[in-house]
Amino acid sequence: MKRCGLIAFCLVACLLFVLVPGSLLAVPAKTVYVIPIKDTIDPGLAKFVARSYQEAEELKADMVLLEIDTPGGRIDAALEIRNTIRNSTIPTTALVKGGAISAGSLITLASKTIAMQPGATIGDAEPRSGTQRADEKVISYWAKEMAATAEVNGRNPEIAVAMADRDVSIPGLVEKGKLLTLTYQEAARVGYSDYTVNDRTELLTKLGFSDARIIEAEASASEKLTRFVTNPFVAPFLLTIGIAGIIIEFLTVGWGIAGVIGLVSLALYRLGSGSAFSLGTYPPGSGSPGPGLWPAGDRRHPQHYCQYCSGRPQLGSRYCFFGHVPARHYRAGAIKF
Repeated sequence: MKRCGLIAFCLVACLLFVLVPGSLLAVPAKTVYVIPIKDTIDPGLAKFVARSYQEAEELKADMVLLEIDTPGGRIDAALEIRNTIRNSTIPTTALVKGGAISAGSLITLASKTIAMQPGATIGDAEPRSGTQRADEKVISYWAKEMAATAEVNGRNPEIAVAMADRDVSIPGLVEKGKLLTLTYQEAARVGYSDYTVNDRTELLTKLGFSDARIIEAEASASEKLTRFVTNPFVAPFLLTIGIAGIIIEFLTVGWGIAGVIGLVSLALYRLGSGSAFSLGTYPPGSGSPGPGLWPAGDRRHPQHYCQYCSGRPQLGSRYCFFGHVPARHYRAGAIKF
């Protein structure tokens, strides 16, 4: 009887092995969630990245892959993206396809693993206020943010500081008075790139994700609109069109199309206004500090200031545009610097 039972068990097992689909027996494929980081770093991109990470968490992705090619952008947006990467439970890999310049360098350094394609560069992250170099207080703060982000992932913080502050020199890499930008080969030599690859496929193969399911994030219509109006090159144009439309309306009889265009343009400009300091691009309005930040000690504006960076708090928030937590603010006229 025992012999017959064993034979029956073996037959049933063989039948199950033959009849059950192989997909049910196979190990589930890994999932890679790809997020493009391209063009200007702006608040619209930051919201898109945050939403994409949330979706990656819901899909239980095994890795987030950031494909980076950007000339830079706004400090507040770069810090928001950095914090999204840092707070995620999913490991992040950055693939620099062209340039990780300015704000893009911070986002790249926030990633646990960095890969660069031949010809790619990283660095040149000095903060700008309009066409001028930003205040020393802002540069100091931003350089330390760069350093801390690099240090968390085991990279040399002095190199990150040299990317943001031209007063820092590193023998063999950059002399004082010059900003540091690394080629893909230099980055690999100093530990700022873990892999040199020709494309995404080669990188995924090296990381053990050759058979992974690939999901590519796509921006929604509202996210594309937000990116458009927060672009630091578009915002001054919207302001100009808005003012011109209102002036034309005042000079003509009745209310016409010029007034409508002016109001819409000003509304879009207001939506896109924010931090005046940017990295590698011009801020909204350009020139002197705009609606986001005012120089240290400036008491003309009836608002609060952050004691760390003199930044105004975000609308309806306790935090300044640099994201200080908590952001302790003082009223104008009571600040001491």
